[in-house]
Amino acid sequence: MADGAEVVILFADIAGSTRLYERLGDVRARNTVARCVGTMADIAQRHAGRVVKTIGDEAMCLFDDADRATAAAIEMQDAITANGIGLDHAVAIRVGFHLGPVITDAADVFGDTVNVAAHASKQAKPGQIVITDAALAGITPKWRPETRAVGLMNLKGKQDQTELFEVVWRAEDMTMLQVMPGAAAQPRGSRLGLRIGQTRVELGPNRPLFTLGRDERNDAVVAEATVSRHHARVEFQNGRFLLTDQSANGTYVVPDSGERVFLRRESAVLEGKGVLGLGAPPSEGSLATIGYEAG
Repeated sequence: MADGAEVVILFADIAGSTRLYERLGDVRARNTVARCVGTMADIAQRHAGRVVKTIGDEAMCLFDDADRATAAAIEMQDAITANGIGLDHAVAIRVGFHLGPVITDAADVFGDTVNVAAHASKQAKPGQIVITDAALAGITPKWRPETRAVGLMNLKGKQDQTELFEVVWRAEDMTMLQVMPGAAAQPRGSRLGLRIGQTRVELGPNRPLFTLGRDERNDAVVAEATVSRHHARVEFQNGRFLLTDQSANGTYVVPDSGERVFLRRESAVLEGKGVLGLGAPPSEGSLATIGYEAG
């Protein structure tokens, strides 16, 4: 692998391992940690990942793409946090990953990407998978519906904050969808038009996912201060168009008929006709005001 190549660096560690030693004693705790770390390593390798190193209760892994890292992270959580890999006591792990360039030195890797990934993993709660906005941008539409925004991370020496997202791997952790007031009376359609400035795009079965935000990797780049880098996405699922806010400032949904709804890291069904305000209430002439019409 050449220096500067973009890869995914994933960290997975056992939450509360110090308490394991207090509760189980040195021998049982050491065996438990070794079994969990070994399981993490095996799963990473099954998903075409490479275990760079293991340190105590933590494994650092490298993947060529974010989809493989996502699948591995979910399997790690399912095997250890959910099912306990046959242990007689509960153990939970935390997982975090970031995508970016790295520097290689023999069997190890270094660089800012490694540091950001390590910080992201520390933001995760026990049983949680936390990824950065760069990692989210590398995930294909197959996995994006399983993600939701969780907040911002400050890194020493960096001017911009890093947006963090969670990969939801358990159905009970999913946020309940918020249905727009009056939406039940609206007929469902298979097309949704979005008006972004002078541009109109159409979503439907042939274009089921559309992303909006300041980052240039979005389908629509909205260069306004109130807009997050990965602000929101619209998806066509089961005959409905779901708007999911992923931002710090939220999204306003103002239908032509019905009350205004404010979303912050929530989802709503878009039906009928109206406007969206990314990070601020809709206002005429603002690039962050997006028109929508379903039918």
